[in-house]
Parts: sequence; C-alpha cells; structure tokens
Amino acid sequence: MVIIFGILVGLALGLTGGGGSVFAVPLLVYGLDVAPRDAVVVSLAAVGLTAAFGATDALRVGLVEGRAGIIFASLGTVGAPLGLAIGEQLPETMLILGYAVLALLIAAAMWRKAMRRPQETAVIRANIQRGADEVRAICR
Repeated sequence: MVIIFGILVGLALGLTGGGGSVFAVPLLVYGLDVAPRDAVVVSLAAVGLTAAFGATDALRVGLVEGRAGIIFASLGTVGAPLGLAIGEQLPETMLILGYAVLALLIAAAMWRKAMRRPQETAVIRANIQRGADEVRAICR
C-alpha cells in the first residue's frame, strides 16, 4: 500500500504542481494507520523531496518563477517551525479537524472562483512557448 499511496501522491504533485499533502496526510493516517503528527512530518518530507525533483526539471526548461519561489520558500521556512510548535500543543483530533476544515475551505474557494470566472481557471498548466532563442512559460 505504501508504494501505491506514494505513486498517488507523486501523480498529484506532477499533474497539479501541488496538492501532494492533500492526499498524503489522509492516506498516511487512514490508509497506513500513521499517527497524525507523524503523518504531517512524513508528508512534509515526502512532498518536499518530490517537489524538489519536479522543480529541478521545471528549472531546466525555464518554468520556475525565481522571485516567487524564493519568497515562498523563505516564508515557508519561517512558518514551518512555528506551525510545528503550534501543532504540538493541539490534540491530534483538533489537528486533523483543522486540516479537514482548511482543505474544504480551499476547495470551496477554488470552486467558487472556477464558477464565477471560468476563463481564469481554464488554463491550469503552463504551456511552453519555444521562440528562436528562449523557452518561456505561459501561465495563468
């Protein structure tokens, strides 16, 4: 099951560019009976490593927005230990409930945006435009 779940998480990351933790945490907790706190740590490590491999290839072909990546990575590096410290103070039930509520809120916001402005959500993956001298990402 670990192999199948790992493939699912990798596919989620590869297809969407993110969302691996959305699958990883529930799969670890409910599919492999890993304690919620341990599942979060395993998810961070697995998704981070998987994303790093994907980013290397994207960097090679010019799909990485360096400035945004540095900002996200810097703030994430500061936020992760803070989130871990807060998470250690919460009961595991509250941690899982908070995770589920957050996932549902994000899904609802994405759904609402897709319904209100479908033209903005039509393009979900970058297209590579190859010019004479360069490769550029066209994203929305």
